[in-house]
Amino acid sequence: MIRIQLSHERLAGARFAVSPLLQLVPALLAVRSGRETPAWVRRGWAGLSRSSRSTLEHLVDPAARTVPDFLMPYPTSGSADVAAELASVRATPSEVVRRQLSTVVQVGEVSPEFARARGVTRERAAAWRRPATEADRRAYAGSPELVTHPAADALEEAWGLILRDRWQAIHATLSADVMHRASQAASQGMERAVCDVLTVTERTGDSAAMATSLHVDGEMLDGELVLAPSVFFDRGHYGFVTGPRLGDLLLGYPSRGRGEALGQAPVREPAAAGLWGLLPPSRRSVLQALSEPRSGQGLASLLGLSPATVSHHLTRLRRDGLVESFRVGKQVIYRRSDASASLDDGAAD
Repeated sequence: MIRIQLSHERLAGARFAVSPLLQLVPALLAVRSGRETPAWVRRGWAGLSRSSRSTLEHLVDPAARTVPDFLMPYPTSGSADVAAELASVRATPSEVVRRQLSTVVQVGEVSPEFARARGVTRERAAAWRRPATEADRRAYAGSPELVTHPAADALEEAWGLILRDRWQAIHATLSADVMHRASQAASQGMERAVCDVLTVTERTGDSAAMATSLHVDGEMLDGELVLAPSVFFDRGHYGFVTGPRLGDLLLGYPSRGRGEALGQAPVREPAAAGLWGLLPPSRRSVLQALSEPRSGQGLASLLGLSPATVSHHLTRLRRDGLVESFRVGKQVIYRRSDASASLDDGAAD
């Protein structure tokens, strides 16, 4: 069971985000734990170089009951790209590496907070850890790059072999989930949206409990709450990542439409000019108007279209991976995705 604090203040500041590495690391955990995974995930894992496989086997170990949080950077915006997240892994501060590395390998001592959050003694938590390597010991002593750089390199190789060709389809699924949650929050309140996402089974004051095989007591974490969907979490399966600031928490949850996303064939980018020519003129206008991020209402006013028409075009563009969205307060902002950049040449033809 996971128990977290859900005060009104925390719910008011909660937000949803999309994280690429929150897809990759759970996929690696699924493969390593022997859980059923798509064949293309297993093929990608089997294709890793020996050094990358060794690095990931060491840090992403189901027997440790956790992975270092720095492998899944805390999202600072609504939608991060994998390059930015890999850069965050490489730049993890020494004190963060020191604290999180000690939860999975035998360096230093397991903190009382970690053991208490897992509902076990420090001795029990320490027994889950793997033997430390020389790089682990030197990273713990003050050279974090000896762990973070090889980890980021291994994750980058795994991304290329497992998720890169499928990211457009998966990203569309995740974005659709976030949009659904944002719409629910707007119409029914953030508390209802968050409780639905987390399948809360019990509320006692500011404390909420979720039915899951993972045991974590997160009531002491009272900072920002970020919720991020993942296609590699099944019902009742969550990810629990602490943020760089004391009390901040990222909770990964099962995405809507995850089964369809995992079963889709890889998406190959068509020629830019050809795809641009296939877009209806009104949809091209919406895409061109997103030369800078705008709200749906802002687009409607700019283009002289009804909000319903703009919403329809944005839904289709988001499904095609050409537009992504993020929240700013209560407002949903749209912007062109990285994939749409290749259309600029086609637009000029």
